[in-house]
Amino acid sequence: MKKIKIGCGRITWAIQDNGQKSDFSQVLPQIAGTGYAGVEAFADDILAYEGCERELRSLVQSNGLALTAAYYKTDLCDPAAAGNEIEGALRLARCLSRSGCELIVLGTGGKESADAEFKLLLDSLNTIAREVREQYKLTATIHTHYGSMVQTREQLARLMDGTDPDFVFLVPDTGHWVRGGIHLMEAFEAYLWRITYVHYKDVDEEGRWRRLGKGMIDHAAVTRLLVDKGYTGWIIAEEEEAEAIREHGAVACARENLAHLTKLLKESSRS
Repeated sequence: MKKIKIGCGRITWAIQDNGQKSDFSQVLPQIAGTGYAGVEAFADDILAYEGCERELRSLVQSNGLALTAAYYKTDLCDPAAAGNEIEGALRLARCLSRSGCELIVLGTGGKESADAEFKLLLDSLNTIAREVREQYKLTATIHTHYGSMVQTREQLARLMDGTDPDFVFLVPDTGHWVRGGIHLMEAFEAYLWRITYVHYKDVDEEGRWRRLGKGMIDHAAVTRLLVDKGYTGWIIAEEEEAEAIREHGAVACARENLAHLTKLLKESSRS
């Protein structure tokens, strides 16, 4: 029987290093040492092994991890950049496929909400998602961000209504959704059939990042919903509270988040 798997986002190590992306090969054993089953990478982590994907696959596997996905930050709302962004996403997808990964995470980018720009975003996401599936057998899943073109519940609905449900899927980020005023339980219920991947982050009442379980988000309720509805994908713990990371270190924060998530899953499975 398949169960929810817990992975770790490497973003915590980038914050620890003040925005500098430490070598992926050095991050992997640290994540593995905390007990996670998988790791989500940045696009640059993967592209560094372009042409040597077997080496990357071996590196990840030798650390006892699964490569769950890579995040590609896009600017698909800009007509001058969209073409290059699509090419970049397909290049990453090729590398991911050769590395044994099955999922690419696409950011929405942009800050404005003009109709023409939003339509370009939708068209571009549809193009990328169809191409990565047909060419590389990857699933494209969309990560919305607070402060981007897609941050509110209305914008989320527009994104979902305007993309092909056979090819475009969704990765809820609990922290970004709450910061954008999205009601978690309602949105999870509405789009569960298109959710293939989940990010957990916590925030306080003022929208500041907090460690999992230290903020206001009811991840216990979200976890119960996922378990009850039969979700069997990944939950990725992403720690972005910079003060905690720099005080305690990425490894300690990641280990604490894993313990919290493991407890939530156990309690949800018993309820």
